Amino acid sequence: MSTPRRRAPVHIQQQEPEPHQRPTAPQPDAWTRPHDQPMAPTHPPEPLPLEPLLVRVEEAARILSLSRSTIYEMMDAGELPSVRRGTARRIPVAALRAWVARQTGG
Repeated sequence: MSTPRRRAPVHIQQQEPEPHQRPTAPQPDAWTRPHDQPMAPTHPPEPLPLEPLLVRVEEAARILSLSRSTIYEMMDAGELPSVRRGTARRIPVAALRAWVARQTGG
């Protein structure tokens, strides 16, 4: 059995990186700030909550501080419009606001 031959070490010359590959110091941009200025908030403001367009009879009663049966009476009399989807009955929030405006003279 023969002993394996040792290879001579290969020396690779380090080449200077191309100018577009050279590491550069960070450039100031929108995310950096001078140290003497206070840090601005980095998160966007919270989105405003969406207001529902329609509410259940129970919710309308709570909003207007009336009983459920009074709300049903108002809907039956045509004083308060409602939307039906199958057996579900919903009241537009705009109708609640309009009713309050009519009641207060505004």
